[in-house]
Amino acid sequence: MRLAALCALMFLSCCESRPAKQPGGKPAAAGPAIVVRNLDTPGALVIENHGPTAMLRDRFAVESQHEGTWEDTGIDLELSGQRPRGQQETCEELRAGAGLRPARWSGWTCGGQFTQPCRQTAYIGPGTFRFVVSSCDGKHRWEGPPFELPAELPASGHAQQ
Repeated sequence: MRLAALCALMFLSCCESRPAKQPGGKPAAAGPAIVVRNLDTPGALVIENHGPTAMLRDRFAVESQHEGTWEDTGIDLELSGQRPRGQQETCEELRAGAGLRPARWSGWTCGGQFTQPCRQTAYIGPGTFRFVVSSCDGKHRWEGPPFELPAELPASGHAQQ
């Protein structure tokens, strides 16, 4: 019995930290190490790159939690606010060691980052939400930690039209 446990321990310890190898014996390149981190104010975040330079979609998603599962809200936010309205989606470079601090999302379905005129908008709090950032090629996805939006409507300059 002890011999079996010792063999299992040796097997696990020898395999746990070895990088995967590609054909030809080279270690596989690690993917981008993007971290989505919430700030103190609900809806405020920073996106940090702790790996090699990465190309990110210039829009990121908001997901809401319902009965233990995450669902896409259909709300896409902007990384930098640089894209003119109606322009096709592009990619944004995030260099190694750099970070992005997108405009805070206020919880509104339309114009929740910037005060854009919207015919119909609604506050979707209270609830549990998270931000999801994706690589430009769609191969990687980074989910931020959950955060709570309060029940009260935040002061945002929105007037429902």
